[in-house]
Amino acid sequence: LMQALLENMDGHNKVILSCWEYETEKLVYMKNFGFQLFQKTYMESYLVNDLLQTLQHVPEVANGCSLQQMIGNTQLEKQLFSLVKFNYEQTHLHNEAKEKEWQLWRAAVLDDAPDMKVPCIVVDDDGKISAYMFVHPVEENHVEIGWMGKTNSFEMQCLLKTILLHLANSCIQTVEFEIDTTDYFAYELADLLALKYKISWDSYIYKEQ
Repeated sequence: LMQALLENMDGHNKVILSCWEYETEKLVYMKNFGFQLFQKTYMESYLVNDLLQTLQHVPEVANGCSLQQMIGNTQLEKQLFSLVKFNYEQTHLHNEAKEKEWQLWRAAVLDDAPDMKVPCIVVDDDGKISAYMFVHPVEENHVEIGWMGKTNSFEMQCLLKTILLHLANSCIQTVEFEIDTTDYFAYELADLLALKYKISWDSYIYKEQ
């Protein structure tokens, strides 16, 4: 069946398959058909207080603002969601996103039900967005940190600490991350989150010759 699929892709130029890094039979199977590893994804949860302890010497962000403060400011909205669009496209070159306007990226982010009150966006003194890191409630005491990115050499750990302090004050106990190795903004947190010791969900690609 796989051989038939790869020989008759009907206008498509690639096939992507994923599995856990320990699923040996699947890995051998994909290798035999010429699939190549292109991305490892880590999905892990952490205690908020444990992360704050690790980040105790990292400075907080002084100029963080929330999505609630951002929405309604047309200039900042366009800047933010254009940046989300650009960063997503640049970190998904193998499984590229469809081309769409920034307004649709705005809708996609907001439809994902982010916490509108967390100080998750950094705006510099010139009114330019330096970084963002959206938070999504999952359960009463648990959230997920997903979309994130930046425009310059801003240190993502500073924004993360600011967000974690807000979460701790809101009695959130645990936070979950989903981080791809292809997302170089999120992967800046790899050492902090000790990802090299975690199990990964591996994605393989077959490209038509």
